[in-house]
Amino acid sequence: MGEVSSKFANGSCQPYRRETFRAAALAAGATFHEFTETTDNQTDNMPELIEWLRTLPLPCGIMAFNDIRALSVIDACHLARLTVPGQIQIVGVDNEVEICENTYPTLTSVLPDFEGGGYMAAQWLDEILGRGVGETLCRERLDRVSRLLRETDRTILDICFDSGFRSPSYPTALFKKTYGMTMSEWRGHGSAR
Repeated sequence: MGEVSSKFANGSCQPYRRETFRAAALAAGATFHEFTETTDNQTDNMPELIEWLRTLPLPCGIMAFNDIRALSVIDACHLARLTVPGQIQIVGVDNEVEICENTYPTLTSVLPDFEGGGYMAAQWLDEILGRGVGETLCRERLDRVSRLLRETDRTILDICFDSGFRSPSYPTALFKKTYGMTMSEWRGHGSAR
């Protein structure tokens, strides 16, 4: 296979993107190289980036953390006198049309799978808590209802809306099923439950 590299900035999803890319590259039989920025200022990182690019085996493919970082890699390649896409092929992330179409050469970019990521997060939450996202949110809302019933004199309608329910009918039935009494009965019993 070929050589692949990554150029990542510090960011909240950076470890996931890096590890996913690294695993895919290694599974495909490629060699993996990584550049880690020492500062968030791309200009300050440019000399180190240029030197790192010069150490890579050619031809080489690079995945940047996002399209803005990919643009800085293209600039660094030009300064290092490396041809893009001849010697180095670059892929960005986020598919920022303004950046991709106004870069020379035109930047190839991918759009993250946010829907798939949401499903993965929901599955992860389900594994940790032993219940799904919907059930977790509903429990949190119902806990808020029970607390507000004890701590305030607000109307049941206001409490239901302020707890995230769209109408009082569902939380009213759910509350009775969960606590074995109506919201009014709950409020009347105070904290002795």
